[in-house]
Amino acid sequence: MARKKFGKFDDKKLGILRFEKEFIVIAIAVFLLLKFVVGLSWVSGNSMYPTLKNNQPVFYNRLAKNYERGDIVSIRMPSGEYMVKRIVAVAGDTVDLRDGTVYINDVAESGDWVTQASEPQSVTVSYPLTISEGHVFVLGDNREVSIDSRTYGQMAMTQIRGRLMADGSAGGAGCWRMEAPEAQADGGWLMADGSVGRRFQFLLILPRGRVEGLMQIISIFLK
Repeated sequence: MARKKFGKFDDKKLGILRFEKEFIVIAIAVFLLLKFVVGLSWVSGNSMYPTLKNNQPVFYNRLAKNYERGDIVSIRMPSGEYMVKRIVAVAGDTVDLRDGTVYINDVAESGDWVTQASEPQSVTVSYPLTISEGHVFVLGDNREVSIDSRTYGQMAMTQIRGRLMADGSAGGAGCWRMEAPEAQADGGWLMADGSVGRRFQFLLILPRGRVEGLMQIISIFLK
C-alpha cells in the first residue's frame, strides 16, 4: 500500500516537473521571439479606438523595413512614450488639413478608420506639409483625443519599432491580437482569435494567468 502511495506521489511530482520544464522552454522561446522578431506592446489610451482598445496587447513585426499609408505602427513619440498610431503619409507626400478633412496629395483620406474630423493641434505645424525623406506623418484613429503628428509634426522612421501584424485585410488595417483581459471569456484559459491561434498556438495550452504574467514580465525586459 505504501509503495502505491509513493508511486502516485512520484507520478504527480514528475508531471509537475515535466510541466514546469515545458513552461521554461516555452518562456525562453517566447523571449527570443519577442526580442528579435516580434514585439509586444500594450495600447495606452483610446487614441486608436475603435480599431484598438485601451490596455489591449498587440504584436508588431520588428523586421518590417518598408512602411506604407494605412500601416499601424508602434512608434516613439517626442515625449519619449511609445504609442500605437497609423501612418497616413510617407516621404514625398503632401499633407493638408482643410475643414476637418485630411488631404494627401490633394486627395481626401479614405478608409474604414476615418470616422471623425481631423483638426490642427499646434501652431508650430503648418499646412500644407510635405513629408521629408525618412519621415512619416502619423495619426490616431480616434482623431478627437489622439496626440500625434498634428502636435509633433512629421516623425522619423528610425523612431518606429515595428508594424502591427495584419490579418490580411486591405491596407494592413486589420490587426490580429489577443483580446484585452476584460474582454476574454470566463473559463480560466487564454482566448484568442483564429489568426493568433495559427501563429501562437502554444499560448493556448497555458492557463490564462500564466500567459498574462509571462507576457508582462517579458515586455518589461524588452522596453
